[in-house]
Amino acid sequence: MQFIGHAEDEMDNDGFDHSEVLTCLRRGQAYGPEHQGRKLRANVVHRGIHIRVVVGGLDEVNEDWSMLQRITVVTVMRVT
Repeated sequence: MQFIGHAEDEMDNDGFDHSEVLTCLRRGQAYGPEHQGRKLRANVVHRGIHIRVVVGGLDEVNEDWSMLQRITVVTVMRVT
């Protein structure tokens, strides 16, 4: 898993740490994936955290999340 700089900055701004983000990714409700350009993106929400991720290893035909190869955290934000 990779965190881009924007995600790290937003985590700092909202007071989240890596363990909270990982918990959200493990236990949260995922929406997507959706295509944006040539990338697949998804949103994950859990207990006030909304995470936007880019996923690798999925495609239009195969949306089996067990085939997920990589995930990049794009942004993290607090939701109310």
